[in-house]
Amino acid sequence: MMALKRDLKFWALYFTGISSIIGSGWLFAPFYTAQIAGPLSAVSWLIGGVIMLIIAMNFAEVATMFPVAGGLVQTVQLSFGAAPGFILGWISWLSFVMIPAIETQAALQYSQYFFPHLVVVGSGGSQLTGLGYAWALVFLLVFFVCNSYGIRLVSKLNNVLAMWKIIIPLLTIIMLFITRLHWQNFHLAPQSLHQMTHTVLSGISLGGVVFSLVGFRSIVELSGEARQPQKTVPLALILTILSCTLLYLLLQVAFIGALNPQDIAAGWANLNFAHDSSPLLALVSTLGLIWLVGILYLDAVASPSGTGLITSASTARIVYGMAEQGYLPVKLKRLNQYQVPILALEGLAL
Repeated sequence: MMALKRDLKFWALYFTGISSIIGSGWLFAPFYTAQIAGPLSAVSWLIGGVIMLIIAMNFAEVATMFPVAGGLVQTVQLSFGAAPGFILGWISWLSFVMIPAIETQAALQYSQYFFPHLVVVGSGGSQLTGLGYAWALVFLLVFFVCNSYGIRLVSKLNNVLAMWKIIIPLLTIIMLFITRLHWQNFHLAPQSLHQMTHTVLSGISLGGVVFSLVGFRSIVELSGEARQPQKTVPLALILTILSCTLLYLLLQVAFIGALNPQDIAAGWANLNFAHDSSPLLALVSTLGLIWLVGILYLDAVASPSGTGLITSASTARIVYGMAEQGYLPVKLKRLNQYQVPILALEGLAL
């Protein structure tokens, strides 16, 4: 019987984590965190990164003991028994299965900057047109076809997309620092320790910190195809979370520093960029960096696409793991000639 092929080296796992964590959300997270925590949002990112690192180490310990496809699904079954494994398996599947479609919609909505006929803007917000839905189907089919040819091809494509995802936010950070940096925006209003603690923790839970960093799980879900998982999985998890936390922290500081002090005169909670698809894009536009706006719109199409590609692979492995543990029909474990759980992948594409 064919088994999953262990083709993923360290860098492939690392870029898998990067691609899962940095999606279209990086254009929003600094804004929402700043609205809630103001200058303390930088502390929210630091604490959130430490928390996620601690959680990831628990995943890493179990994943190195049981480097299996589906990660959480199978390890919970092996560690705690059938009932917790069944519950966590379905929760894992539900948390992943909609991401490719969501990221596809995000990519197409941002693509209206280049192709306005894909999206129509009404009173209820942006909606895909008939042509937009047709292109959404094309995106999902591309995810399916790429994944069906094996994890090695997916990792090669993702490595390129992940490097793009690192370069563009870094370019944005540098340009924000160079163009405008108001240190007075970091002034803290007098408040009690309780208020500061509440603000920081709210920024972590409600501002997008946890949502942004939780994508590290894709590394665990693909650990069944990792080479030397006892070494590569923990190292990839640690470096992914440290890298992304530092990137988001610098982006948060650059975002706050680049704000016009008049934008926060009425308080951080009233910070707003009306009639724009992304607060970060709006801020870049106000700074006159029009050339960067086009690049960011291109990134807003490419980044969700990379996330959709990787989460398609992760979701198929979750289904494989659920079939392995008997939660789903055993035929969903069937692999094609490229050692890909093809029926699980087909179900996702449909």
